[in-house]
Amino acid sequence: MPHLLQPVLMIRALLMCSLLLVPVQAQDLLRHQLSSMPTAELESMALVLQAPDQGVEKAQILRHISSGRASVSLTSMFSSQQGSWPFEPFVHNGLFRVIASYQTHHPQVVLLRGGSIDLAQLYKALGNEQVMSRHKDGYLLSYPLQIAPDAALNIDNSTLYLRQQSGTALINQGELNLQQATLTSWSGSEGAEPAPGFRPFVIAWAGSRTRIVDSRLNRLGYNAHLAHGLTLARGAQQAPGLAPASLLLRGSRIGELSSGVELHNAMARIEDNRFENLQQYAVDLEDTRVSLIGNHVRKVKNQSAIRLRGSSQGVLERNVILDAGKAGIEVREQQGDLVVRQNIIGTSQSSGILLRQITALPGARLLLLDNHIANTQGSGIDGEAVELAHLMGNRIGATPEYAIRFRNPADRPSRLIMMGNQMAQTGKAMIRTEGIERVVLGNNRYQMAQVNQPLLAGDLMPVQSLLMEATLQRPCVVEVLIGIQADTNPADGLPANCRDGS
Repeated sequence: MPHLLQPVLMIRALLMCSLLLVPVQAQDLLRHQLSSMPTAELESMALVLQAPDQGVEKAQILRHISSGRASVSLTSMFSSQQGSWPFEPFVHNGLFRVIASYQTHHPQVVLLRGGSIDLAQLYKALGNEQVMSRHKDGYLLSYPLQIAPDAALNIDNSTLYLRQQSGTALINQGELNLQQATLTSWSGSEGAEPAPGFRPFVIAWAGSRTRIVDSRLNRLGYNAHLAHGLTLARGAQQAPGLAPASLLLRGSRIGELSSGVELHNAMARIEDNRFENLQQYAVDLEDTRVSLIGNHVRKVKNQSAIRLRGSSQGVLERNVILDAGKAGIEVREQQGDLVVRQNIIGTSQSSGILLRQITALPGARLLLLDNHIANTQGSGIDGEAVELAHLMGNRIGATPEYAIRFRNPADRPSRLIMMGNQMAQTGKAMIRTEGIERVVLGNNRYQMAQVNQPLLAGDLMPVQSLLMEATLQRPCVVEVLIGIQADTNPADGLPANCRDGS
């Protein structure tokens, strides 16, 4: 594929160069050992880059066409009885209190079962203006609505308004489909009292499917558990073998939500959308498989634009991320196969890409490839307690801190591979590492902001001149082993095959 060509061709070119050089002669410098990369290592690195992404294809999220017309009924909402688990997470976040202010009887929910239904059919079946009424260019729903596992709600070429004062929410266990539609909250006519601390939200449980195509989500969610806007999750009482909730979100506008999309133990393909004016996160993932491709994210107020945690895996590619309250992309306590490729990240209030507590499992990769990061308030790429990462072909500039900064506890095995990156206009050194046992450098390019600015800092500073000679004057890929072996009286700091005249 085209996005793999540049780093793979770079490795192959360096590999051909290494074949012309004499066998590796490692040299020690104090606690630093420098050696050129063996041929087998370079070949292995190319294979890592060419491995398939662990994302989600469109075909994996198929629309299931429910046969027949769904039945519509009003049923009581319980918070602590058998079958009440879809509502229990919301007992303490204000939902039932807001419902009680609108419904004078025991709280009820609209329940769809056994087929599919659209808004016009739902309105006619209910026949109750207190529950659902015609409103502006669509319909106003004033009760919570639950889609059973065997049912589907289709919203096509229309608008569904969710009344804020009545505790309206969509609870999906089956299928929710939006096509050229709008889903938004409505806070009442002018002068109406808004429900304090509450806005309507969508929750989709394991086994469900949610498809939102060429549509708009607006003014949903608030800062409460599983109620941030559009959330997919697995309930504690759901069977472990039940398929994860799935989401296809494509070509849509997501604006003024607490969080745009929140995914727990789910599967999602999110592509070509616009996320704007979010409070917490644009996309927040935990233990989720995802393809996040071609989205435009702007103005996330409080947190990072995109956050991944746990066993999340997949690909983040060709996204434009601007004006994040913290990092553009945050990966925290993560241990899945993750590719972050060809993204543009700018004007974030923290680092462009923030990495924390990343565990290297067998076969899993953390690849940061061909990203463009600029005008961040922190470092371009900032890592802490990262066991293994490949940084290749990234362009980083206009940051007051470091272009790349990694630090690890001294007792944690770690390896950082940095090749073909371009760094410019940093306030401090280009690269700083602390506690990283093995650092691989090759074919990086540096543009100095000031005459006396150091290129390298931290553990690499004592061998800066040797590394610059090996990796800039000659096309060598050099690995630095730090603190693993020591020799206080080396003959020469450079590997023999990386010295001029060797």
